[in-house]
Amino acid sequence: MRNFISVSLIAIIAFTLALVVGAPVAMALPGPDAQNVTVTADVQEALTLTVGANISYTITPVMLAAGGQDTSKTTLLTVSTNNPNGYLINQKIGGSLTSGADVIINSSNADAPGNDNYFGFKTGGAGNAATKFELLDTAIVGFTGGGPANGVQHTVNYDLNVDYSTKAHADYTATITYTAVAIP
Repeated sequence: MRNFISVSLIAIIAFTLALVVGAPVAMALPGPDAQNVTVTADVQEALTLTVGANISYTITPVMLAAGGQDTSKTTLLTVSTNNPNGYLINQKIGGSLTSGADVIINSSNADAPGNDNYFGFKTGGAGNAATKFELLDTAIVGFTGGGPANGVQHTVNYDLNVDYSTKAHADYTATITYTAVAIP
């Protein structure tokens, strides 16, 4: 009976205040205890690398690289990560471009001056290869980024250079592996 009277008295006071002040008044009525639910989310680190299509050349050799050079081929690398420290991209090649025993060396233009038979790459636009592909995972200079990153793109520009000493009608192949690595 005492609870009924106290609830009724609270309701009458709240109703009177609402009429006098002209504003609604919230009432706290006795009731069941409130319970909280805590939600936690453990977001795992994610890192993806998407690599563009395979590269195919048809090239005519010329002495001194005047027409036996093709710098038009590119691969687009796209990275996404939620790692707050960012990422880097490594490259490695399974070996030089080969066709049986015939080889187009894996080199940069700077490493093979005067050599018209080489395959390498450059970042930051087309032109003579500034870097050679490595046999072990090696970070590509400039292909790093802070995190989180969503769909950041990097372009590898290839440089294939051949002269008349490169055997015709041979399919020279090599496999290049790109790997995105989270920065710890």
